Amino acid sequence: MSLSEKQLMLAYVAYQKEGDKALELFRFASPETEKLLTPEVIKWVQAGEAVTAEEVVKKMAGFRAKRRLSVLRDIHPGWILEKLKGESPRMLGALCRYLPSDKVAYLLANIDPEVRKSLPKMGQAFLIPEELSERLKEILESRFVVVQPEKQSRFSFQHLASVSSSDLYRLFWDLGQEECRKLFQGASSKVLTFLFSRLSADDARELKRRMKEGGVVDPETRKQAQMALIALPLETAAPEDFFTEIGFSVVARSVTRQELDWSEALVQKMPPRQGYLLKRMILEAFGDTSSGASDEKRKELQDQVISRFARLAQKAKVDHYWVNHPWRNSSDWEETRILKEDAA
Repeated sequence: MSLSEKQLMLAYVAYQKEGDKALELFRFASPETEKLLTPEVIKWVQAGEAVTAEEVVKKMAGFRAKRRLSVLRDIHPGWILEKLKGESPRMLGALCRYLPSDKVAYLLANIDPEVRKSLPKMGQAFLIPEELSERLKEILESRFVVVQPEKQSRFSFQHLASVSSSDLYRLFWDLGQEECRKLFQGASSKVLTFLFSRLSADDARELKRRMKEGGVVDPETRKQAQMALIALPLETAAPEDFFTEIGFSVVARSVTRQELDWSEALVQKMPPRQGYLLKRMILEAFGDTSSGASDEKRKELQDQVISRFARLAQKAKVDHYWVNHPWRNSSDWEETRILKEDAA
């Protein structure tokens, strides 16, 4: 069993105040805690050197980094809640320590009221041995798909599984705008007036800008966008999700059969309702023979998706990490056709 962050701080403060006499204080702790604290202080005493706050803070930072690495932090809490059905309140309480506060708030707001009443207080949750909490976390993480492309490899379609949910939604929205631009470029003023009246002022303004600057759309591209749009259940989409769900369809038509398992990593980042919608679109795309959705076509769509995400990175509209990704400082921007389409 390893020392926890709080236990390390307790050992440090006690040693700073009492020196080797801190060992006597530990006798008032539980036997398990005493066994963890004592070796740490003995090590300091035997070294005969003062322990600096910087050394302790560095070690604590290691604890925090390990906790931040939990894949649970990048999964929508709705899915975590589904996986935890039937589990004990004690397990749920222990796992909350690995989640950001907003996800903890979601879980607390959506669990069964009776389960909520039985949850341990946060202080009690941190009394659970670190080793046990880590094991519980690993068990839950094993129930999800984890995809980790090489960090320094060129950006690929599979890297989308490493993109944060907020950046992923920016991409979906951007792809939806592009599909609508392709479909309605050159449409009559009557059709455009009706379309813009259905959109928010900001969405309509952006779509108008793209139409003005996007250039001519060839008939085949417009036909493909039209066929894809007709197949979507947009009548059930909330106005604010209109472009996002169109973007879902672009990514869904880009997934190859070899990437079906990988696509689960994208689904997990979304609220269950939208996650199930994307999953259904992916499966339906494999049954669609009318659009000539061969692997070659799917790879072409993947290039377009990468291109759009690269533009967002170039404009610093996504996490700064992707702005500094290898593609930025190499010829990748050109090699993967990232900058070959007209800017929108």
